[in-house]
Amino acid sequence: YLLSELGITRYIDFAVASDTFGVAKPDPSIFVEGLRLAKQDAHHCMYVGDGMEPDVMGSSGVGMLPVLIDRDELSTDEDVKVYGGFRVRNLVEILDWLGVDPWNQDWLHDETLTR
Repeated sequence: YLLSELGITRYIDFAVASDTFGVAKPDPSIFVEGLRLAKQDAHHCMYVGDGMEPDVMGSSGVGMLPVLIDRDELSTDEDVKVYGGFRVRNLVEILDWLGVDPWNQDWLHDETLTR
């Protein structure tokens, strides 16, 4: 899994994978399952992905805030704004948007950001 390779599994409570869940994005049920496991309402959640249709369209369809990681700049800000979200080029830009200093590791222990 990518999460293990990145060394971030200790910050993740669960993952919903299409191969084990049996439904692929953008099917709403996979996003709804993630919300159920997180015990959160969609309007309290941000979904970060790198695909316009499966990630942005799928997550916005259930009411989440979609964030498109567009490393190759294949989309525009307007493309994502149509779905109520925004576009970044990397994960550090999301931390900037949240007002978090990525070089200050204290944010990793902030319950309001990690859960």
